Amino acid sequence: MNKIVCVVVVSLLTNAGVFADSEKTLPDWRIEVVPSRNSVGKGAVIYAKKSLDVFYVVLHNQSGKDLKVWRDWCPWGYNNLSLTAEQEGGRKVSITRVPNDWDQSYPDAALVKAGQCYVYEIRLAGKTWKGIEKISEKPFKLSVTFKVQETAEAKQKKVWIGEVTSNPVPVTLRK
Repeated sequence: MNKIVCVVVVSLLTNAGVFADSEKTLPDWRIEVVPSRNSVGKGAVIYAKKSLDVFYVVLHNQSGKDLKVWRDWCPWGYNNLSLTAEQEGGRKVSITRVPNDWDQSYPDAALVKAGQCYVYEIRLAGKTWKGIEKISEKPFKLSVTFKVQETAEAKQKKVWIGEVTSNPVPVTLRK
């Protein structure tokens, strides 16, 4: 009889743990770097000087509710994305947007429905991104961080506030 009670108690505790794990909530966003080209043995290949070369940053809304994000053409969303290149030996290089002198603008947010994605098109060529010149042409790991600061405009427009970072992707940069 004691063995049966013990088995039942262990079973109940195990199932309770499984149910507790299944009730854990996911972060609101999952973010990833999606390259437009890959090479065997080199991972993604990104060109820093070809203006037509593009890769994507995809925000997946996994919150179960509609969320808003700033569009990156306005000052509130312009600096929300930053890239990190982790090179050989653990050396990290930040790739951020060059400061922009805004003459006129307004806070513009996009609605991302639950279960949907928001896609940023990234071109490293040109004068928009800085830090690329510090990266060697040896393969490295690239990750992206999406960070939104709390501001009066974010509260007013009910824009998502927080930070999420992607898993690193193996990349080779061609200059």
